[in-house]
Amino acid sequence: MSNLYGKVVKVSCFTYKPYVLLDLNPAVVPYGRDGMEIRIVDEFCRWINCSIEIVRDDEYQWGEIYSYENRTGVGVLGSMVEDRVDFGITALYSWYEEFLALDFSAPCIRTGITCIAPAPRMLASWETPFLPFSLYLWIAIIFTFLYASVGLAIAQRCSTRNVLLTTFGMMITQTQSDVGSSWRIRLITGWLLITGLVLDNAYGGGLASSFTVPKYEKSIDTIKDIVDRSIEWGATHDAWIFSLALSQEPVIKKLVSQFKKYSFEELQRKSFTRSMAFSIEKLPAGYYAIGEYITEEAVLDLTIMLEDFYYEQCVIMLRKSSAYTNKLSQLIGRLHESGLLLAWETQVALQHLNYKVQLEVRLSRSKKDVDKVEPLALRHVLPGYHQPYKPEMKYVGNIHGNEVLGRELLLGLADYLCQQYLKNNPKIRALIKRSRIHLLPSMNPDGWQLSTSFGGQDYLIGRGNNHSVDLNRNFPDLDAITFEFERLGINHNSHLLKDVTQLAAPLEPETRAVMRWIMSIPFVLSAAMHGGDLVANYPYDESKSGALASEYSASPDDDTFRELAMAYASAHADMASPRRPGCHIGRDQSASYNFGKQGGVTNGAAWYSLKGGMQDFNYLATNAFEITLELGCKKYPLESELENEWNRNREALLAYLWKGHTGVKGLVRDETGYLENAIISVVNITGPVPKPIRHDVTTGMYGDYYRLLTPGQYELTASHVGHYPAQRQVTVPKRQYTAQVVNFKLQPIRFDDGPLFLDTPFNYYAHFVGDQPRIYKRSLFEKVANTMLEAKDTPKE
Repeated sequence: MSNLYGKVVKVSCFTYKPYVLLDLNPAVVPYGRDGMEIRIVDEFCRWINCSIEIVRDDEYQWGEIYSYENRTGVGVLGSMVEDRVDFGITALYSWYEEFLALDFSAPCIRTGITCIAPAPRMLASWETPFLPFSLYLWIAIIFTFLYASVGLAIAQRCSTRNVLLTTFGMMITQTQSDVGSSWRIRLITGWLLITGLVLDNAYGGGLASSFTVPKYEKSIDTIKDIVDRSIEWGATHDAWIFSLALSQEPVIKKLVSQFKKYSFEELQRKSFTRSMAFSIEKLPAGYYAIGEYITEEAVLDLTIMLEDFYYEQCVIMLRKSSAYTNKLSQLIGRLHESGLLLAWETQVALQHLNYKVQLEVRLSRSKKDVDKVEPLALRHVLPGYHQPYKPEMKYVGNIHGNEVLGRELLLGLADYLCQQYLKNNPKIRALIKRSRIHLLPSMNPDGWQLSTSFGGQDYLIGRGNNHSVDLNRNFPDLDAITFEFERLGINHNSHLLKDVTQLAAPLEPETRAVMRWIMSIPFVLSAAMHGGDLVANYPYDESKSGALASEYSASPDDDTFRELAMAYASAHADMASPRRPGCHIGRDQSASYNFGKQGGVTNGAAWYSLKGGMQDFNYLATNAFEITLELGCKKYPLESELENEWNRNREALLAYLWKGHTGVKGLVRDETGYLENAIISVVNITGPVPKPIRHDVTTGMYGDYYRLLTPGQYELTASHVGHYPAQRQVTVPKRQYTAQVVNFKLQPIRFDDGPLFLDTPFNYYAHFVGDQPRIYKRSLFEKVANTMLEAKDTPKE
């Protein structure tokens, strides 16, 4: 069994995602096949040097064994019992009756079988008046009404005059005319007044609750719910009930009787009728095996049940006493130990499953139409109290003391905003009311003073501060940390200041002051202003290889940064113009380059590499997205040129501030209030392959977050220590005037919930063996998944 010299091994199977996929493009997938179990048999044959021949049976699929004595059958099971193949795969469970005729390998995949059922809908409006009380309480109220009416009639000496109206009026606390002086009548009416007061207040409170929080039909959560409602559930084959067929429990027998087998086309039609539930499998790494008859449109009206019908172990079936059994089980054990089975599930799911259907099923228990309901807080009633959804934005000028245009533009911007606000300019008033804008005209006043003293015409004098230190090289070099993390395969790209162990140089007082400022306020958007060229520069500024120039160093948010830079460049008078003259490079008056030929933008390291820049520090230490604006060829323009420069930059300055209102924003809270430092992770699901954006942002002290994103579809995950993560899907439109609101309410993890592993955004491992979670090498799992994603993104030569 160590070397079979290419011996042909026949494998019976059919296409059933994600276990087996056939008829794929051989130019993309080796041999035109893939799947979790296909990879197992492929790896087995690589190990012992055999060849695989696929024997398909798409018509009968799993099939069945007709006779154990005569050894006849159809489908995968039939081909095995008739000894026409060596292996049988495609989600074959460890069924007892099949074990009598066949050998099983060690379990390779644990799967939980449940259903996606019609989602609960909001109750009809005519039911609202009846919602405050339960059916039994309504019956008790009717009985009370009749009992009190009879008592009042008896107290009136068997007179029924106005009995019903009086009783009803007093039960709803309406004033009544004098009902008589008899103590019997007053006793009953007094009791009715107390009863009416209690009922009226209880009903009013319940009705207010019904109007505040939408009420839904009871969801289908358990096996009992399926049985009690006599709702059908089914699939294309009755193999789903093989594991239940021998059960003698009345509830399970009833459940089996409700299973129906339909064709693919009929199931697809029924998925829109809300008339039945559809069986699916929960897989170990958090994905689902869902029939392709469940489309993106149909799944929107379905929700996953809370209770599994049963769980099973998938095995590979072989003929009795097969020589392959022990060797195959040994391989499966190694695959479990290494974590490769979980990695393969993730890879196959990302490459071949409909991710939107997967995501909708995963999030189907969420009620998206009540996300914006939140408790009353001080910020709702106190003017000037911190208001969420107000992004903090900043401009920083004059980092280099001899580059003064940014300083003058920011002074002009402050004056312009105030004037236009007082003139009731609607756009400016809207911008100011919806934003919190910070302007720092001069970060380096000492350098500015020195440069001005020398006439402002030298290329270098005044560039540094009073200690001759270049402040834009004086910030902690966080690029080196994130590049090292990338090299080691560590997914950690944000808020890296805590990972700094040693500084390359002492921090200057200006640097320390600015760092305290930007670390104390949750900035969303920023721009640093320089001079000497005309271009909008975006991260990273430092090359990953150490090259001094001409190496594109992309950040995880490269698309977003390009859009931010283009927003300024395209709104500028001629920054993006390919026809304008270029700026001379350094003191060499002969060399020049026009960045307008590339849209007026450039990646920092693709221009030239620098370490310790403020731009990259903002991105890697905080939530802020900062770009660098080179505002003109002249570092120190003449006073007579300032008005023209203001007119050239004014619309660009405003357009860039509006970019702080794009992407998504929201609040993260739990049962006790808003959560600070909750983590927001993002996956871009616009294309066929989900792409994690490996840069997280965090919430502020009031639970608010802001995440700048380009147009597309995204999956957001909110997580916080001691809470279960929550996920939402959002579409960022192409034309955006305000960020999309996506709120989260996290549920705390309680001790009685049992152990579980939580990985975001892909890995939710919810299936256990007994009371113990299955252990796997998570580092290898993530490394393999990341390698697959990178390979998918890499264009072919």
